[in-house]
Amino acid sequence: MTSHRLSAQAVAELVGGRLFGDGGVELEELAPLGRAGAHALTFLVSERYLPEYRRSHAGAVLVAESLAEAARGSVTRIIVADMASALHRVAAVFTPAAAAVEGIHPSAQLGANVQIGERVSIGPFVVVEEGARIGPGTRLEAGVFLAAEVEVGADCVLGPHAVCYPGARLGNRVWLKAGAVIGGTGFGFLPTPKGHQRMPHQGSCILEDDGIRVSGQGSHTDIIMASALAYINALNKLAGRKHYHQEVERQGP
Repeated sequence: MTSHRLSAQAVAELVGGRLFGDGGVELEELAPLGRAGAHALTFLVSERYLPEYRRSHAGAVLVAESLAEAARGSVTRIIVADMASALHRVAAVFTPAAAAVEGIHPSAQLGANVQIGERVSIGPFVVVEEGARIGPGTRLEAGVFLAAEVEVGADCVLGPHAVCYPGARLGNRVWLKAGAVIGGTGFGFLPTPKGHQRMPHQGSCILEDDGIRVSGQGSHTDIIMASALAYINALNKLAGRKHYHQEVERQGP
């Protein structure tokens, strides 16, 4: 990936912040306060780090609005209302993601009747089984496995060695981290005289557009209990997500 330079003035305009100090200083990377040098942009989000901020040799500092007064001084600083958004924007400029290469790598294996949309990138050693569908603009990185009939929407990114088992359905703009497993077998076992036998799972695993809704799957000899287990599984996956409470109220038990 290629790094790009921005002046402090350009950073302020990019993030919609208020600039104090030298707008001409050239910045080429993001760095923490303790390691930021003369060409680095760093950030201040807590009073706890004010002493380190005052000792910093950074070229410029993004400062949270709540610390605007406390951070006054000679340091070139950019006051921002939304630190997370500001960091996201400058990081995308300083270290842009490598562009995906459209097409199918020669080492990839595709089953019969696989449907592939436009602008799709399929990396090395990807395996896509029969009848799977891949939406336009989606990227499958090295070693991804899609089982038969799996559906992947548009503009998704599946990291290296991500796995989607039968019944998995991904909506649009879903991102899976490296090694993620969707629709895999769980921990349901039935004790028998021959030892513990794995209980087959019923249903499917669905991640809707942008990954907002997650549906789980469960197993039990009673179909009602299986549904309840699937629902509980889904709730566990949603725990800690931004829209957890809204999703539970919308889906119901």
